[in-house]
Amino acid sequence: MTRPRVCAAILRDAAILMVRHEHAGRNYWTLPGGGVEPGETLEQAVLREVREETHLEGRVQRFLFAEPYPGGLNSCFLVAVDAAQTPHLGLDPEETTCPPPPACCATWPGNPCTTCAPTHKSRASSPPWR
Repeated sequence: MTRPRVCAAILRDAAILMVRHEHAGRNYWTLPGGGVEPGETLEQAVLREVREETHLEGRVQRFLFAEPYPGGLNSCFLVAVDAAQTPHLGLDPEETTCPPPPACCATWPGNPCTTCAPTHKSRASSPPWR
């Protein structure tokens, strides 16, 4: 079964927002994104995924690229967010064992997180800027 996916490149200064996942013993970083729901456009899906995973409200600036993945095609968009917004880790509905939000927090460069316990562990954790 094929299912289109989307991802968002969200830039701030010289940094890009990434989401850390822990799954099946693996720890990896990825752009916010996920599967397109039936009836959604790619643009609607990428904004929903950004909202779900980072609690940011964005606007699509432009399409960047598409690449195949095992389940279909992944389309990436440049997404702009207001500079006053602060990302907070949300819930990824595709990962059913994630704790409810906020599992941890996220910060812009230079703003350390003050709400997370240093020993906090979850399957998904803060989306930092890299």
